[in-house]
Formats: sequence, structure tokens, C-alpha cells
Amino acid sequence: MSKSTKIPDNIKLSELIQNRMQEISSLSQTINADPRFGKLAGQQVPRHMRRRAVAHDVMRLPRRLRGKYLREKDKEGGESVTKRPSRKHRRRPANLLKEYNRRQQKQYWLETHIWHAKRFHMYYKWGYKIPGFPNDKGWRACYRATKSSCLMFDLSYFNTIQIQGPKHVITNELSALTRPETGQVFNTAESHLEQTALVYLPKADDSSDALAAEVSYIWLPDEQNSGSTNARIWISSHPGFIKDLWKTLDVAFGLNLSQKFENEEKYSTESSTENEPPKKKQKTDEVPPSHEASQEKSEKPLNDKTNKEKTVKEPEKEKLAPRNIPHDRTPKYKGKEGVTITNLQGVINRFRLVGPKRFEIMKTTCVPATVKPKEDANPAVGKAGLQWWKKYFGDREKEKENEELNKVFGESKSVDSLTCLTVRDPRILLPIKKYVKPVENKDTKSSEKSKIAKSTYSVNKSESSALQRTKLSPLFFDSKIRDSVTLSKATNCVINKRRGNLGISGVTIPIDDLESRVPVLLSPQNHIDSLDILIPAGWAMPFWMCLVYNGCRVGGEKEFDHLQLEQSRPPLMYRFPDSLSGEIEAETRKEDLQKDYFDHPPLHRCSYPILGIASPFTAPWKILIKDWAAEDAFINKTKPEITSIQVMRDTRVISSLQQLTSNIKVISSADENCLVPVKLKIACRGRLGANSLICLPSRADLEEVMESGLWEGPVETNQQDDMEKQRKETIETHKAQKKRLKRKWKKLKDKQTLMKCQSTALGKELDTEKLNYLATGMATLKQMRNTENAAFAGKSEDLWIGEFNTVRNSCKREVMGYVIIGDMSYTEGCYVGHGFVTMKGARSWLQLLGSLDTDSCNSSASNQARNLVLTRETSSPQYRFSYLEFV
Repeated sequence: MSKSTKIPDNIKLSELIQNRMQEISSLSQTINADPRFGKLAGQQVPRHMRRRAVAHDVMRLPRRLRGKYLREKDKEGGESVTKRPSRKHRRRPANLLKEYNRRQQKQYWLETHIWHAKRFHMYYKWGYKIPGFPNDKGWRACYRATKSSCLMFDLSYFNTIQIQGPKHVITNELSALTRPETGQVFNTAESHLEQTALVYLPKADDSSDALAAEVSYIWLPDEQNSGSTNARIWISSHPGFIKDLWKTLDVAFGLNLSQKFENEEKYSTESSTENEPPKKKQKTDEVPPSHEASQEKSEKPLNDKTNKEKTVKEPEKEKLAPRNIPHDRTPKYKGKEGVTITNLQGVINRFRLVGPKRFEIMKTTCVPATVKPKEDANPAVGKAGLQWWKKYFGDREKEKENEELNKVFGESKSVDSLTCLTVRDPRILLPIKKYVKPVENKDTKSSEKSKIAKSTYSVNKSESSALQRTKLSPLFFDSKIRDSVTLSKATNCVINKRRGNLGISGVTIPIDDLESRVPVLLSPQNHIDSLDILIPAGWAMPFWMCLVYNGCRVGGEKEFDHLQLEQSRPPLMYRFPDSLSGEIEAETRKEDLQKDYFDHPPLHRCSYPILGIASPFTAPWKILIKDWAAEDAFINKTKPEITSIQVMRDTRVISSLQQLTSNIKVISSADENCLVPVKLKIACRGRLGANSLICLPSRADLEEVMESGLWEGPVETNQQDDMEKQRKETIETHKAQKKRLKRKWKKLKDKQTLMKCQSTALGKELDTEKLNYLATGMATLKQMRNTENAAFAGKSEDLWIGEFNTVRNSCKREVMGYVIIGDMSYTEGCYVGHGFVTMKGARSWLQLLGSLDTDSCNSSASNQARNLVLTRETSSPQYRFSYLEFV
């Protein structure tokens, strides 16, 4: 024995015996145990045969252990997983189509979904699966396409509603839902253009009406010459506004749809069954229809000719199963005075083309078709449905109108009005490979092109008037014709066979009577320099592929929002914080930003209380308006009450604000406590992002800029974080509580182990009552620990942000508004943003500018300081100067 070893003075005999008893009992139990028993079924096979896959497939175990494994799994509360069909079974064409339709039960897919899903990140929004952003390039490549070629978006998720009935009833009810001062009302004068309107939802009480949606509308041509007794209008809306729009139409026309929208949800936000594999077919006593058919088939005599006939499969029609095709399946609602409202969701596809070559590519894809049948054509050949155009254009007047329209369309260089064309099947015209026309680099030619582009409207004015004089054909708006075009579409194999029979590849197939004619509607959006094409259901992919092969670049929702920012207007869902849909969208963005913030560890989080940022994830409009209204309330000794958000959209008030005059006349007190939309552009260095502060500059700030011209702006001093101490105390308390619960759980666990060991060593029966008591205690402690973790997670997030009841004076400069969206603009060459400021804050800023102009003797320096406000990002203490413009 070594000298360093020290023998203890005394030994705890009870503890020593207890430990040895546990060891002896475990050894004896292991030695005497039968190797076939006492183990789980998955452990009774050699180690080289043990697989984790057994948990999913019990067939990987020997047959003698499968029953025991399933019993053990059921006893533990696990669910038996049915076997997924083989890949060979799943890849059969019929099963692929069934899976394609099944996965659209919870969320609506676009017809171009498969094409987008291979190339884009897909988002689930507003009940649709829409493309988010491409995998290959960012916004820079899309911006180049808008400047030199063409950028395309699939906007088929925009919902279309048709209202039909007496024109005076439709006009009166729809006009009652709009406000004339906004300048966006339902107008019947310009029926050759697609226009926009702001729809308000009237309230039952005396409070101001709430905004429901911004919609675009088209007055359809009168096909039956019925005058004003049977007018039709198409209203297109963003899916984020569609629920509020239906409520508005319900109030206007008395459709009784309130129960539908309150109790029924067509598309659920839960996508739990989205990625589930098809369930295994269970054996039942009932005979399935396919088996009955096979039995009937087997009972027929073998020499029956019908037994040899193959059933013709129509995959194009099977893909239309989730859609409202034909027109009889579309939901229709009866309103007052004979008004009928039809939901055309999924019936119309809409593509938007942006860029200088949009019309050139459109003419390459939409080639007008001849509708005069050939004399030597055999009417018995082919489907009769493919020749719907023969019956429609059998009238000589319609055929002549189509020829004139094709001639004008072929000679024109742009489209300035709604144009309905009958075009060829785009699959016939599909190029062999993608082709993008190169941009010429010569300065002379580029300058000539820029001049032509700037004066397009003046040069093509005669052509535009010619198109406007051409009567808008009701061809595309006829539901029967759209159904015929959709249901009679030739399969891709037929088109590919025709292309393959050509002797020389790349030669255009001549038109014949068997080729489909497709009616399309071209809708120019002159205010945003884009062109929309409306296509019947079932024809989205042929036109989409032809447009892509002719040089169109494709963008997603992210690029679509950024494009609107480049066009000096905020995205659609950012413009209306006073609507219910806008509030829901803002809450969604808040949750995303908050989740991203708390995903970072505490050391990598920005301390917003120190920076003086009260609300970093969303703009608290009601609190901001209340803060600015409290000044007048203090003078008048009244308590301000802000129950709703109002946005100033009166064109007269906006025009007076744009002139930078502080003498603004408002109609009511509600307009006094409202928000004003603004556009911001960074003056020098800095960035503009979501929820950036728009602050009122002091007189000293503007004078400093006028003197130096290079001053970046003031810096916010660090504020006291009152919650830091409380956060640390909460963390320490949480850790102590977890240790205490763990210690108690360990005690109960040791007692349970000791009871089992003593029972085995001494051969006594277990005290099941006491054992169950210990198990209950352990489960209770575990539940308490989970509750403590959940409570700490929520409480810690609140301690990082904190509660607030004022935001105007949360930092050194008074907060007058917030930026809702901001990013780098390639057109402006700097960061731009859109947001809202309070009306009283705008007045204070205009008064400051007016006093500065009066006292300043240097007019150039005064002009330099005009339109300047202070902006600050939520993650920076540095204030930056930005130019503010009312829009």
C-alpha cells in the first residue's frame, strides 16, 4: 500500500451495504435473465441487424418479433405508420395527377406552380402558393430586364368578380362605396381602359368608414345590345383584400354572405396535410368502383370488341378539377334588383410584362389567327370543340372586325387601350431555344431609342385612337367561349407530334382548321408602364413558356414589391394601414421581424431601450396620433380618443401639402388626426429600412446644414435601460428555479430506483401505490419545468422590448412618423422609402420651414435645407437627413 493512501477512520455501513446490494442485484438479474426476454423487440436481434429504420418499417424485423414490436409501440402511445407506396407506383401518370389535385385542397396553386417550384422559393400567402424570389439571381438582374428587355410576373392570384345587372343599380351602389375626394371612383366614361378605385366599407355607427380595398375594374362590352338593363363589370382585387371586398359587396347588394365568411374558411392556414404521403389503401368489405368495373369487364365475353378499346385519358381536363371550370361550377350569388355576382377565381390568368420590349415580345407570342375556314377542309376531321371560332365568326361582320383589328394590331407599336385578340396556339410558335435580342451599344441608336421611348404616346397617338375606335370585342368575356377554349385544348403530345413531323426544325407550322384559336385580352397599365395579358384557364403554361422563350425574365413577389418601390410607389399591401387587411399584414411582418430578432443570442441583439426605440418591429400609429393630439387636448382640457386610423387621401389637401404651405384646410377633426403618405430619399449617407423613425428636425439642425452643408446629423445619446437589472434578476431566478425542480425530480428518481433494487435483492413485493405516487410526482415536476421554461421565454421577450404608452418624445428629436418600407433604389442611386407622418407633425414641420425661409438671407442655403427631415434606423443612434415629399 502506498504511503499517500489514507484509510478512513470510519465507514458508513448502511450506505456501503445499499450500494453493494444494487450491484449484486443487477448482476444476478443479468446472469439469470433469459436472453430472449427482458429486452425490447428491436434489441433482440444482433447488433449488425439493428436499424433505425425499424421505427418506420416493422418489416425490417424478423417475423417472430413483429407482433411484439407493434404491441410495445402501441403501449407507448405511438401510432403505426402505414407503408408509403413505392416510387414506381407514385410516378405513374394517373397517380401524379391525383397527387397534383390532392395537394391543392388546402391552398390554391397557380397553373405555373410546377414551373415556379423548380426555380423559386415558394411562399404560402393569402390562401395561395406563390413564387417568392428566384434561386439564381437577385434584383439587379431583374432591374436590368426592366431597363433593356422585359420582366414578367404571374399575377393569377388576383381574384376577379363579375357583377351583372341593371347598370344604374350597379353604378349607384358601387359609387356609394367610394369617396369622390380621393379621385379613385367607379367611372363609366372611359370603358376602354382598366381603372382603379378605392372601396370603403360603411359602418353602422356614426364613425368614419373603413377602407376595404383598392380594386381595378373593366366595364364589359354589351354583347346583346341590351343597353343599361344587363351591364357587366369585372372587379379585380388583391387576395389580401378579397375578404373585406366580399363583405362590402354583401352590404351593398344584400348577398347574405356573413355566415359564409364567419363560419367557413375555404383555405386553412394550417398545412399539416400538405406534405403527407398518400395513405395506404385499407381492405374493406365494400367493393371499390374500380374492382366492380374489372368484374364487369371480366364477365364480358372475350370476343367482345369493346373489351379491346382503351379509355382515352385527358390529363388537361383532370388538371382543371380544382378550378371553377366550366362556368356552371362558378359560385353565383343573387342580390337585390336582379343583380348577380359571380366569383371568377381561378378562371382568368393574368401576366404582367414590364420593360421596353414588352410589346415586341407580346406581338411575337400573341400572333393573330385567321378565322376564315379553308374551302378544302374536312369538317369531320378533329374535334368539333376545337372549331368554336367557325360558329362565332360565321357572321361576316364579326369576321371583318377581326381582320381590321389584326391589321391595326400588326401595324401599331404599342397598346393604349383594352384590346381583345384571337391568337394562334402558342405551342405551335414556341422557339427551339431561348432567345433574347441583344441590346445595341451604339450611342446614336440608343439615344434615338430613348427619344422614341419618351415620346411613345405622342408618336402613336393616331394608332392609339385607331385602337380605341375599334369596338372592344365581347369574345373574351363570353363564358361559353372561354369554356370551349379551355375544355377543347389539344394535348401536348399532339402538338409535339406535329412539330416533330416537320422536315426542318425551327420552321413555323402553317395554320389550319384543326389548330386552336385562343381569345386573349391585352390591358395596358399606362400609369406604371406595364402591359397585362389575360388568358383563359388551362392556357397559362403554353403562353408562359412562349413568353419565357422569347426573352422575358421572371420575377417573384419580392421582385414585384421592389419594382413598385422603383416606380416611386409603395407595394399594394403597404399602402393601407387604415384597413383591416393592412393591419393583419403589418402584424404578420411584426411577427417575422420579432422571430428573427430573438433567434439571435442575447449578445448579438441590438438593445433598443438604450437607443430609445420604443417599437422596433411595427409602427404604433394609434399611439403616435394620440401623442400629437394630446397637445390640443391639453389646451382644450379634453381627453383624446383615437379608436381608428385614418389616412389622408383628399387630393386637394395633398396638393396643398405638396406646395409646402402650412395653411391647410381640413374638413373635420378626424382629418386633423390622420396620417399623410410621404416618400423619403436619403440626402447623403445612410440607409432607410422598415420601421425607421421620421423625426422633426430642430431649427439648429437646419441652420447647421445651411452653414456647412456636410453635416450628417445629430447622434442619439444612450438612454438608461431600466429593464436590464430586471432581466438579470429574472434569469437568475429562472436558473435557480430549474435547479430546484431538477433536484426534487432527482430525489424522487433515486427513491424509485432504490425501491426496485430492494425488491429484487430481498425478494419482496413492490409497493405499487408508493411507486405510482413517485411516478406522479416526477410527472408533475416535469410539467412544472416545461411551464417554467415557456413562461420565461415569453417574459424574457417582453423584458427586451418593454411596454410603452408614448413614442413622440422617446428620443432627442420628436417622432412624427415611420417608414413602412425602404430599400436601395437603382433609379435614384440611393436609399428611398415610403411611410406616413401625422398631419399635425407635418404642419409643425411646414411652419419650421416657413420661419426658416423668412429669417434666412441666403436663398441658396435655404433651398438646400428645404424638404429635409431627420430619419433614423432602429439599429443605429445616428440621425440622417432625408428629403421628404408628400404623395
